[in-house]
Amino acid sequence: MSGVVTIRVSATDQVGVTGVTVWAGTNRLAVATQVTATEWRAAYDTRNVRNATYPITAKATDAAGNTATSTAVSLTIAN
Repeated sequence: MSGVVTIRVSATDQVGVTGVTVWAGTNRLAVATQVTATEWRAAYDTRNVRNATYPITAKATDAAGNTATSTAVSLTIAN
């Protein structure tokens, strides 16, 4: 991937998801915007990132303050 990419996340919770952030390790890449009840999207500009493959996770927060982290997926940057 190169340039500005859209990262899509699906997040659900019985209390209601109130926020989703996208991470590469301990580096927060983006704050997602809610698109539907379960879909969130974040734009990420890869142009200032070194070409490599990164493990990406999403962290969801619900209305009660609980958090959950997704299983990592690989994002390969090739600018």
